[in-house]
This record gives sequence, structure tokens and C-alpha cells, in this order.
Amino acid sequence: MYEKFSKLLQDYGVSAYKVSKETGISQSVFSEWKRGKSQPKLDKLQKIADFFNVPITYFTENSDESIKVEAHNEPIYLDDETRDIIDELRTRPEMKILFSVSKNVTKEDIEATVEILKRMQKDSE
Repeated sequence: MYEKFSKLLQDYGVSAYKVSKETGISQSVFSEWKRGKSQPKLDKLQKIADFFNVPITYFTENSDESIKVEAHNEPIYLDDETRDIIDELRTRPEMKILFSVSKNVTKEDIEATVEILKRMQKDSE
């Protein structure tokens, strides 16, 4: 299981520390898994699966072919700024909502919303 977890870390360009911080699973637990001292419990696997947006079967199936995550075939970001944006979208519920809603609006609507948010930010400073 740890090999699959390690592959996700590498493919998504995140550290075990970041996963630990976002899921509440301590880094010492990851170390125990890596050393084979313990096996992950289902609730922790679910938290990790949710973090990476993969089904839990990614970890529980014996075959490496149990899932094909398109992002694993090539990098999902090109630079640090893009990685940071992806991390925000993946980990902050309010960003997920904003992104989800923005899928169905025009470019002009998004630009207008950005301007409103900038004004709100400026007013709060």
C-alpha cells in the first residue's frame, strides 16, 4: 500500500507532510506504514483517497491496474503557481465550490466576479 501512496505523492507533486496536514493523519503513521510496522485502517485510506480524488479501491485492490488515473500518466501542473492553484482547489471547500459553480458561466462572468472579489479584498485591508 505504501508504494501506491508514494506514487500518488510523486505524481501529484505533494509531500507526505501536506497530506498529513490536510487529512489529520500523523506523519509517524506514514512512517509506520513505510517500515511495514502497521497496516492502514480503512478510515485513513478513505481520507487519503479523498485527498487525491481516487477511489479507495486504488489502495485495496491487489493489481496495480485497479485504477487508471489520467493525471498519473503526465504531470498535472507545469509550474509552482499552477501546483498551488491545484492544491487550493483540492483542499479548500470554498475553492471547490467556486470552481464548480464557475464551470457553467461565461468568461465575462468570471472576470466580473474576480473584480468583485478584488474590491472586497481591498475594502477589508
